[in-house]
Amino acid sequence: ANPPATVLTATVAGDLHGFGILAAAMLAASAGLGVVHLGPNLPMEEVSYAAKRSGARVVLISMTGPENGDGRSSQLDSLRTRLPADTELWAGVNPPELASTMKVKAKGIRWIKDFAGLEHELKRIGGKF
Repeated sequence: ANPPATVLTATVAGDLHGFGILAAAMLAASAGLGVVHLGPNLPMEEVSYAAKRSGARVVLISMTGPENGDGRSSQLDSLRTRLPADTELWAGVNPPELASTMKVKAKGIRWIKDFAGLEHELKRIGGKF
C-alpha cells in the first residue's frame, strides 16, 4: 500500500548528531508514513535533490546545539528556496529555545520543538498512532 505521505529526514551540514533525526524517522515510519532517511551532516543541495527525486511531502531537518546559528539559518533559507512550493519544511531543534534564536528569512518553515510536536504534525499529514 502507498503511504499517505513521505518524510525525508536529515541534519544540516556540520551537524553530526544523528540519533534524534533517526528517532524522528522511526516515529514517522511507525506511523505508516514513507521515510527517506539521509542521516546527518548533509549539504542542503543534496537534501533538496533527494526531496525532489523522492516526491517527499515533508523535509524534516534536525539541528542540535547553539553553535553556528547564522550558518544554520542560511542553510534553512537556502533549502526552502530550493524545495518545491508544495513541499513542507520542518525544522526540529534541540534545545527547543534554539528556534527563537534562528534568524531565518524564508517563510513557511514549521518549527518542531519536541517529539510530541512532531507526532502532532505527522498526524496532520496522515500518520496513524
